[in-house]
Parts: sequence; structure tokens; C-alpha cells
Amino acid sequence: GQHDRFAVAMIDLDGFKPVNDVHGHPIGDELLMHAGERLRHILSSDALLARLGGDEFGIVLGEYSDATELIALGKQICQELNRPYMLSNVSVQLSASLGFATYPAVARTSNGLFERADFALYHAKKNMPGEAVLFAAHHETLIRHDSQIEQALRKADLSQELSLHYQPVFDVETGAVNSIEALARWDSALMGRVSPGTFFPVAEKTGQVGMLTKILFEKLLREMREWPEHISVSFNLSARDIILSDTTEWLIEQIKANGITPERLTFEVTETAFLRDFAAARTSIRYLRNHGARVAMDDFGIGYSSLRYVHELEFDCLKVDRSFIAPLASTERSRRIVKTIIDMCTNLEIDCVIEGIETQSQRDIVIELGGRLVQGYFFAKPAKQPVLKRLPAMLKKQ
Repeated sequence: GQHDRFAVAMIDLDGFKPVNDVHGHPIGDELLMHAGERLRHILSSDALLARLGGDEFGIVLGEYSDATELIALGKQICQELNRPYMLSNVSVQLSASLGFATYPAVARTSNGLFERADFALYHAKKNMPGEAVLFAAHHETLIRHDSQIEQALRKADLSQELSLHYQPVFDVETGAVNSIEALARWDSALMGRVSPGTFFPVAEKTGQVGMLTKILFEKLLREMREWPEHISVSFNLSARDIILSDTTEWLIEQIKANGITPERLTFEVTETAFLRDFAAARTSIRYLRNHGARVAMDDFGIGYSSLRYVHELEFDCLKVDRSFIAPLASTERSRRIVKTIIDMCTNLEIDCVIEGIETQSQRDIVIELGGRLVQGYFFAKPAKQPVLKRLPAMLKKQ
């Protein structure tokens, strides 16, 4: 009737795909059954529960009193799904994220409701993994903003509007440039400068990201031909790029066609790719490394099971996430974490890059903890022309 109100929830099991890949489909199926039983156990009998495919569940909740009640239920669901699962011969732990949308408050059609619940879920996974998010008025602005970006990307002359800026990674022991990271810039004719943190997630979601990667990588290779041959460059790949084998094959073909030694290139990948499809990501990483390129794990330390990935995937380099660097001066805990990562890389004989260094005190602490490869605004900002000159003596390790 017209007084009805109800809520729709979308739930995603983060990390389900790696479980399936590592332990096999029977274990994956058993895990989904257990997750479904836990959900049924929490939900009232009039709630509708359905598996939407893969690792997603949908719920339609009848009457509820208010937003507080929904968020409390969401929290309970996430906590319940986050508890370890004892399966046939293995114990597994996942994280669940959840998005709610309410009728008639945020949408009056089933499509509108599901789209908004899905957006709330996407927002949860991106900003608050393992938690529940209720679609609210400010998300409407974000949805509109995202669709504006999507439209602007579709209309743009991207080969003109996209460019690369370069930020060096220095070796503080010698003061020399160790490598240069290529960072995407988009100066949109419609929207002005749009940050990569804003447009990449949208392009990833809409499937436009492969095209961005191609344009940017072709630009990079053209520019690399003009540089001294000893300079190595790192290039960021999206989760979608790394799980598509034709993208990785194309990258290697392009490197060869441009007469560039593959050893000069490092591809940076983040953990999202392994969460999405562990087996495909592993295949791509092996392919790139077998053809001479290097692979780095970016934003290391913030994911669910970074250590497992270091163990099972062969990386040449870990880049410590900047969220550990900002609090270095004030918290002992972040110093210990950074020191642990540096020591682990030394033991595994892989490079460790500390990024996001913005102050003298952060630089001093990183050096004291044994950090050697450093990157950040304190040393050099990203610029159109790569910085190739050594660090001034005062910034080197004394």
C-alpha cells in the first residue's frame, strides 16, 4: 500500500574469490551456504534473502523503524559474516561490506533502489570495507558526480586531455634517482582538472579503464624513448588491467615494439585486483615478470591479507602505504609497522619504497628505521619533466 516502506540491502563478501581460487569450488560453495545460513539466522522471517550471483547477496526488509535500526542490523550482519568459517578441511575468514537503500525515501522504482543500494555498497567497499553504509542524500550528489565524470570520459578527446606527470623515487644512501613513477593527469574540457583518485574508480566501474591505460602507456613509451637508458619507470595498472590477460600481453608487445628493455618497467598493482580474481592476477604477474618487467605491490599494508599475497605472488617491490607515514612522528605503532615491512623486504630481497614523505621529521624517522628508497613531496613534487638529478647532499642519509 501507499504507507509501506521497506529497505533493500546488497552484501558483498570481500575476499571470496581468492578462497575459491586457492581452495577450489566445493569449498567456495560450502562457504556461500554457511554465509546464507548465518544471514537467515539474523533476519526476521518476513525478510527476503537471495543470492545475486558470485559472492553477492540481496535482502528486502519489510517494516523497519528508522535508520539507526538499519545500521545496527547492517553492523550485526557484517560482524556475523566476518567470523571465521570452519569448512570441511579448512578455516577461512572473510570480510563483508553492505549497502542499504530505502523506499520511498531515496527511490520509488526497483531499479532506482537497487542502483542506490549498489552505490552504497560500492561506497562501503571503497571507503569503509567490512561495514554497512546507508544510502543518504549526499550520496545522490556523488552518484550524479560519478555519472558526470562517466559522461565527460565518454565525450573527451582523451589522447589530448590525458597526460603524465613524473615523481622520482630516490635512494637516500647514494642520493641518485632510483626510478620514476608515472602519474596520470586529466585536464577535462568539461570539468577542469580531475584527480586520478576520482576518475579511475569511475572508469574502473564503467569499464572505460582499459582505454585510459592504453592511452597513458603509449604516451609513457613515447616519452621514455627520449630519456637516458638507465632510467626505470613505474606505471600503475588498475585491478581490471591486471586480471585481463590480453592487457598484459598488449603491454609487453608495446614495450618490445618501442625498443625499450622490459627491465626498465615496473608495473604497480593494488590489492583490489587479487581480491577480485586471485588466479587471474597471479597469471598476469607471472607473465609480466617472465617477460622481464618488474611488478610492485602498491598501498602495501592496508589490505586484508597483504602478507598472504607477498607469500603467494612474486613481487619485486612493495610500496608502503602513505597512511602509515603521516603518523610516524606521533605514533610508535606506525613506526613499528614500517620497520617490520622494511625488514621483511630486506629478508625477502625485494625493494621497499616508502611513499608519501612530506616533512623533514618523516624523512629522518624513515632513514632511522632503515628505509632506503623514498618518494614524496618533501623530496620532489610530480612534474611534467622527470627529475633526473641527484638529491642535494643535505637530504641524503648522513
